[in-house]
Amino acid sequence: MILLARPQRHARRQAQGIIGVSPVFPIPRINARLAPAGRRPDSTTIKAFDFLWRREYSGMTYSAFINEFLREAQLPRLSAQEPLPDRRLIQRVEAAKDDEIAAAGGQEAMCSRSLLLMAAGDLDQAHRIVQAMSTSEGAYIHGLIHRIDDDFDNARYWFRRAGAQSATTEMYRRASVVSATVASRSNWDPFLVTDMLETSRNTGVTEELRTILTIEFEELLVGCRGVAA
Repeated sequence: MILLARPQRHARRQAQGIIGVSPVFPIPRINARLAPAGRRPDSTTIKAFDFLWRREYSGMTYSAFINEFLREAQLPRLSAQEPLPDRRLIQRVEAAKDDEIAAAGGQEAMCSRSLLLMAAGDLDQAHRIVQAMSTSEGAYIHGLIHRIDDDFDNARYWFRRAGAQSATTEMYRRASVVSATVASRSNWDPFLVTDMLETSRNTGVTEELRTILTIEFEELLVGCRGVAA
């Protein structure tokens, strides 16, 4: 796996206006989109960016292909059209070989490929892949696809089918740090997140929800590793 060295990544993020400069160690700076002029960012936003910054340098072991995809994709996917489907990324995922996406083929590669296609905006193709999967991860991603497509009851059905899985432990650990809503439960609750997204269709998407959905996606990608072939 090829990763940018820390100084290179820091320079790139600094140029994008995401972070500032510290004489000891680079620290995050809330960008203008989340903290407009004259407004002090709230504690949830500060904690969310601090956590995501630390995550950037925590040594996530995605494949080189997935790392490149994540640098270019707009996350999280909130609906079938938000963000707009990225045809270029979809074509790259379609063309990628299994060993570019996952260490093993079979269900592991299907798991990762379905998530990448979903994130890029090809829900139909992602749905076809998970329909051929027989794992709890496949059932969970099946639920995600229906949730994104506003089929919330069907999403809840597939989350029930998925049951507990290893990825949800880390989802909860990360998300509970930045979300009081997630922390109000004793463990990860996909039904709660589904309710939040359904409510957002009328009230708008909060930065809290965006962060929760991004964490969920990242940890599912990690959870795809080791899925039975």
